[in-house]
Amino acid sequence: MVDTKTGRARRRLEGRPGILAEDCPIVMDGREVTEAVGGGERRGMRVGVDGIAMDHRDEWVYYGPLTGQSIWRLRTRDLLDESLDDDELQRRAERYADRPNTGGMWMDAADTLYLTEIGGIPSAASTRPPVRTGAC
Repeated sequence: MVDTKTGRARRRLEGRPGILAEDCPIVMDGREVTEAVGGGERRGMRVGVDGIAMDHRDEWVYYGPLTGQSIWRLRTRDLLDESLDDDELQRRAERYADRPNTGGMWMDAADTLYLTEIGGIPSAASTRPPVRTGAC
């Protein structure tokens, strides 16, 4: 979190559910996305919290790892309350919904939460259909 008035930054909920990546592969074009780990080795890419959205009343913050099966939410006032330690903050976090591996999130004024799909969009010249991914 960054206080835009003072520039002060704080980490909250580091290493907690909803922040950490889960063991859910990212699959594109039928193949798992991997990353180099050194010595010529590769492993399946896992990414922690990546999607973050806030409702239009600034009451709830929604979040989840890119490779994860859940969307979590936390009251904004709790997230801003410096008297709450991370254990208490995690107790106040709510598992909000199931989700597939997705990138970003956005919430409209009617509180509909939109998720971006991981996958490619074929060019106009391509005869391949768009890639659809499922939950891990």
